[in-house]
Amino acid sequence: MRYASKYRAWKAWLSTACVLIVVQVLLVIFDRIGWSPNLRDDNSLLMRIRDSVMESTWFNDFFHFHTSDIFNFITLLSVVIIVLQTIFLLFSNVFKRD
Repeated sequence: MRYASKYRAWKAWLSTACVLIVVQVLLVIFDRIGWSPNLRDDNSLLMRIRDSVMESTWFNDFFHFHTSDIFNFITLLSVVIIVLQTIFLLFSNVFKRD
């Protein structure tokens, strides 16, 4: 039973990593052909977070993979999600009771 739950957790992590790779391939394709979404400038929480992150100097200096800022933001969110999932998976395996 423990093997099945550990296998399921790693399978979920692997599927998230595969989705990240597919999203990055799509973003590279969209970036190369010049397509970028036309975003509304509303006052929602997600748009305020996006604006504050994209206007910061560390984001523009160190996290510049694509020419479009929104693609860089999507990449940043994807990396944060997979890092958090990896940390959670490692801690759950280390501190799991037998």
